Amino acid sequence: MDNTIKASSKLTPALLRIANTILCNYSMVGSNNLVNGKMGVCLFLYEYARLTGIKEYEDIADDMVDPLLKTLHDGKNEENISCLSGIGIGVIYLITHQFLEDTDEHDSLEAVDKLLLKTIEEANTASEMLIPPVLYLIYRHEHYRDGLDLRYSHKLVRHIIDLFRCEKDEKGEPIILSSFILQHAAYLLAAYQGNEEILNNLRPLSLEILQEKSEGQVVAKDLWYNFLFSWNVSQKTISDELIYSVCQYCFYDAERAIGVLCSLGLGLMNNMKCIKLRKDKYDMNEMCEAFQ
Repeated sequence: MDNTIKASSKLTPALLRIANTILCNYSMVGSNNLVNGKMGVCLFLYEYARLTGIKEYEDIADDMVDPLLKTLHDGKNEENISCLSGIGIGVIYLITHQFLEDTDEHDSLEAVDKLLLKTIEEANTASEMLIPPVLYLIYRHEHYRDGLDLRYSHKLVRHIIDLFRCEKDEKGEPIILSSFILQHAAYLLAAYQGNEEILNNLRPLSLEILQEKSEGQVVAKDLWYNFLFSWNVSQKTISDELIYSVCQYCFYDAERAIGVLCSLGLGLMNNMKCIKLRKDKYDMNEMCEAFQ
């Protein structure tokens, strides 16, 4: 009990409110995805357990993540592409933050690669549906390249640039995140080519947190993208009123609200310097040798 009290003293009122709401409502989450499902809850609970020192939170996360990993290991990819992309990103996060052993999950990521990278290769036009696997590929490169076919993914990066360069879909509508994707793809291409000059002058775009939409809604996807992909995590203040309103929203739509709260909670812990987002420098020799 003393350890719990001592650990809890680290928590801000906002983070404590978020955590309590998630812990009271996580059982209502039925989907497996990252943005508003079980994988997102797992990431929050693992980090919260590490922050507070309360192992019971880690045990809950272990129970939730095991079925997700089993699905990947068994090769049962009945999850839709967007959901599978989020699960793959979540697995990479858990490996690189030492919550999972990379030796155990290496094969499961290769299975995800096979399906998602094929989806990118077969795409003829840019579309919103293509964004999740593209973001998975970007996240895979930036954080965990073990087991990734670099020659094949190099080809895909060029394909991504060709697809998103026009920034329009087949209906002539702008593609959300096109600039962000193109900038990151260009950075990866410079890394592949060993072009130090371009690499030093080109920094991938950071995403801004989009806190409020129409009717005061907050969008979990925007918050998650900011947390996972920004090179400099936003320090924008999340108001107590905003957090309170999202907590109250659990009564109406638990999955959507918990998706927002998990991303907000992870952002707050990161701003407290409790989470060290891993940003590996590209090993230029490794990249160049892969294409010789």
